[in-house]
Amino acid sequence: MMSRPPRPRSQGVISRDMLVRAWGYLGLVSAALVLLTFFYVLLRSARTSAR
Repeated sequence: MMSRPPRPRSQGVISRDMLVRAWGYLGLVSAALVLLTFFYVLLRSARTSAR
């Protein structure tokens, strides 16, 4: 059922690799998508109000 054995009791639940992935990679991707969406809406509203 499980492809790998459970973690040892001495090991923490949150690891350094997990934090690097969550804050580094996923955080940057999320920030980029939010900024792109913000500028898209900003430019679209500027074009609409210029008419």
